[in-house]
Amino acid sequence: MSFKETDLGLIPEEWKVDSLKNSLYIKGRIGWKGLKKSEYLKESNFRIINGSNITNDNKIDWENCGFISEERYLESPEIMLKENDIVMTKDGTIGKLAIIKNLPGPTTIASGLFLIRVEDPSIDVNYLFYYFRSHFFRSLIHSRIEGSVIPHLYQRDLVNLKLPLPNINEQKAIARILSTLDEKIETNNQINEKLEEMAQALFKHWFVDFEFPNENGKPYKSSGGEMVESELGMIPKGWEVGTIKDIGEVVGGGTPSKKKNDYYT
Repeated sequence: MSFKETDLGLIPEEWKVDSLKNSLYIKGRIGWKGLKKSEYLKESNFRIINGSNITNDNKIDWENCGFISEERYLESPEIMLKENDIVMTKDGTIGKLAIIKNLPGPTTIASGLFLIRVEDPSIDVNYLFYYFRSHFFRSLIHSRIEGSVIPHLYQRDLVNLKLPLPNINEQKAIARILSTLDEKIETNNQINEKLEEMAQALFKHWFVDFEFPNENGKPYKSSGGEMVESELGMIPKGWEVGTIKDIGEVVGGGTPSKKKNDYYT
């Protein structure tokens, strides 16, 4: 495979490079148009997404979205969400992402988000999503906000960032591999959470409820195990109450010396 030098570095010879502004529909809310937080409703048919609604696993927490009036929703048609739109945070924690799936009804975005939409059939939305999640793209974002007192990604900077474009079949293949890895990671996380729940339940059963196995393998307390009074309440006979210093030494880190000769080179 042959490679070529581009603004993004070396990429395969047949890949293209284009600015986001030439390939994507990118919009943000232009101010609030007078919309105040006090105008949020307890419930309506019209939702508004904030950055806090994007979860750590790149999904939308629909249960905790805000609600606005139909009038406020209709005043900004350019940021009405559609299925498979990507939303990206541009304030605070820059670059949090989600793909809009299972849109529950009319929804718009707050001022801290960009709406990114694929309208070019030569671009796969899932490939684009994974590119936005890549360390390389995040480095590009960082280069635009570095030195800012208040982190903020401007639309003029985002649209000028570059996008590497293999052909559509390669894009789909790349996205499919990364999606499979994501699914495996999610499965492993769910297994870890279940194991953590089991460990917590076992700890409580043994050391709070005192139902650890006795010499016959039966739950200690409910099998008539003798309990005695202590300063912490009733505990199994033979147990003691003490402090951490009774069984070990507690050492905290100190402040490193500022003397030049105290450092190795």
